[in-house]
Amino acid sequence: MLQRLTPDQVSLYWKKVWPYIEASLPPIASSREERGNNILAGILANRMQLWLSYEKGENGDRKENGIMTTALVSDECSGGRSLLIYSAYATEQTDDSTWVDGYKCLVKFAMANRCETITCYTENKKIIKNALLAGAKGMVCMTFPILEQKEVLKEIGYEDIQEDSTGPQRTSN
Repeated sequence: MLQRLTPDQVSLYWKKVWPYIEASLPPIASSREERGNNILAGILANRMQLWLSYEKGENGDRKENGIMTTALVSDECSGGRSLLIYSAYATEQTDDSTWVDGYKCLVKFAMANRCETITCYTENKKIIKNALLAGAKGMVCMTFPILEQKEVLKEIGYEDIQEDSTGPQRTSN
């Protein structure tokens, strides 16, 4: 089962789930220290969603087995709308039925929010296999961490770049 957490629940779970979210951030995520606070603020402001995956035990108790964050995103170029799976982390081994149930929940949420697609970034072979079986169209996404490419920055005259809370800035003119 996949359950979207309310703001009150997010506050209760945040310290527990943040390490899992951080471990599964997409390549587009900022490397800045405040990214955790920014993601939390996005969830609390309803710009993002936090989901908890669980299975029901024999006694009716819940066994948590995963964390996911999503965001509704618009493609300004084409006018499309998508539900982006921003991060996903399985804390326990899960069977395929858990993935199928979670996918159905996300489809329902995406449709209710006028999305045409569900999009995600992953290197996990099991997720890729299940996604392709569910009809996903695969594509490679590459991210170039330009601030780590010191030689290129030097060649083009940007060796004086420093990063602060607003992003990369030149320190001289």
